[in-house]
Amino acid sequence: MAIKRQPRLESSHHGHSFHFGAGERGFPHSMTTLVTGATGFVGSHVARQLVAGGHRVRVLVRPSSNLRALEGLGVERVEGDLADLVSLDRAMRGVRRVFHAAADYRLWTRNPNEIYATNVEGTRRLFE
Repeated sequence: MAIKRQPRLESSHHGHSFHFGAGERGFPHSMTTLVTGATGFVGSHVARQLVAGGHRVRVLVRPSSNLRALEGLGVERVEGDLADLVSLDRAMRGVRRVFHAAADYRLWTRNPNEIYATNVEGTRRLFE
C-alpha cells in the first residue's frame, strides 16, 4: 500500500515564507528559534535537527558550559543563565519559538533548592 503525500502549500505572512506539508507545522524558516540546554545531550540534538532543517538557531550557554556538543554547528550563541533575567531578555530578543531543554538532572545534591531554582524558577523566568 503506497502512502500518498500531501502537496506542499506555500503562504506568505509579513515577509516570511510558510511551508505547509506532511509532518510540518507551518513555522517560517526565517524566524529565530532559541534552544536552552543545547550543550547537553537532548538540547544539542534538538539544535542539530533544527539547523539541519534550515532553521536559524540561537542557543543559551553559560560562561562555564562545555561547548563540545555545539562544535561545527552553525548556531548563534548567547551567553547567559536561567537565573539571569537580563541574559534571558537578550537571548529572547527576536525569538518566535523556544525549545526549553535546560534542566538540572542531578539525582542527589546537598541542597535540593538548587534543582528547584533551575528547573522551576528558571523555567518561570524564561516564560516571563
